[in-house]
Formats: sequence, C-alpha cells, structure tokens
Amino acid sequence: MKPEEREQIALIEWAHLHDDIWPYLIHVRNEGKRSVAEGAKAKRMGLMKGVSDLFLARPRWELENNLKAGLWIELKSKKGRLTPSQNKFLDLMESTGYMASVAYSWTDAANAILEYLGKPLQKF
Repeated sequence: MKPEEREQIALIEWAHLHDDIWPYLIHVRNEGKRSVAEGAKAKRMGLMKGVSDLFLARPRWELENNLKAGLWIELKSKKGRLTPSQNKFLDLMESTGYMASVAYSWTDAANAILEYLGKPLQKF
C-alpha cells in the first residue's frame, strides 16, 4: 500500500468517528492504472485530471456572509508534491466558491476539516 493510501484510510477511519463529517466526506477515485480503453471510457464518464482526492459536501457561511460550497482536499504523503493540474483544480475551486486545502498527512487533513467546520483543532 502506498503512503498516500495509508493516510487517506486513516483519515476516513477518523471521519467515521464523527457523525457530522463521515457522511459528507467523499473520495474521488481519480488515481490508478487503467488500460487505454478503460481510461478513455473513464474520461467520457467525467474523469478529469487534477481533481482532488476528497470532497467535504458541507456548505458553510463565513463571517462576511460568504457561502463556501464545500471543502476540496488534496491529500499527499509527507514527501508528495502537487502536480500542475492539481494546483489548477484547487485554484479553480477556490475561485468558484469552494475552499481548497492541501494536506501532507491525515492529521493535517482532519484539522483542515475541523477548521472549515469552525471546530477546535486537535493534536493527534
């Protein structure tokens, strides 16, 4: 199992302990090797390069009465790096009313979720 996969599994296990988080935290299966035919089919079905790993489908109001439509999280391992397409996707989401975060561990991602929801951050 890759380090990034371990981080994501740990985050989902943590999310399942929180009824106000786990039903809203969605994994976008954008990674993985596919045959040429499967890759072409996936693109026709909406697969898009650079889409973040996770989406928290919980809108929230900011202090300035500004609605944030949800939180996109790109989860990397400690040594992971964003690709240009991932950077572009995160910028696009932020420019259209979402919050976007890059996390380099499951604990960073958990705290990004807590911060987005206006909850106290945790020490893990």
